Amino acid sequence: MAGRSRRGNDQALILALLNGDTVEAAAAQAGMGERTVYRRLGDSAFQRQLSQTRTRYLQQAIGVLARRSVEAAGHLQHLAAHAETDSARVSAARHILDLSLRATETLDLAERVAALEAKLEAPAEARRPRIA
Repeated sequence: MAGRSRRGNDQALILALLNGDTVEAAAAQAGMGERTVYRRLGDSAFQRQLSQTRTRYLQQAIGVLARRSVEAAGHLQHLAAHAETDSARVSAARHILDLSLRATETLDLAERVAALEAKLEAPAEARRPRIA
């Protein structure tokens, strides 16, 4: 524990928790006692830091998945056109159609949510209906 700052301990604790370690294992990894870990988990500033770090990791993972999705779509396209059997070509084509529909629905919902959020964030005056 000596030589490591509280910030360094918190970072080690956050990484251990995000790695799925138990409180006992995370405490050992961070060089602190279990009671200290429970105290840190009860601290709102620490919880925000944990949440922000988790969000950053998830955003990075989503970026990787998005890049790989383009590659996977290319593989499906190739299979749909060049697979040796009809059943493999049909299966690839079905996957393409299914994933295309899901992606379209997801993007549509995201746009609609963004529009609703923009309306909610607009000043109250702009939301009131005008009476002529």
